[in-house]
Amino acid sequence: METDGYLLTVLRYIHQNPLKAGKVKSIAQHKWSSYAEYIGQSKIVEAGFIAERYYL
Repeated sequence: METDGYLLTVLRYIHQNPLKAGKVKSIAQHKWSSYAEYIGQSKIVEAGFIAERYYL
């Protein structure tokens, strides 16, 4: 079983990919990212499990 730390590392990795690839200047600009869910700006996917578990 993976650790909670690993889950957060994977989420960061996924959200930062477009930024590191030079596709966007800000993570929030990537329209296919769930990043906006975690900062409370969108309601497309359910991010509650992660947000509640890690107090984001």
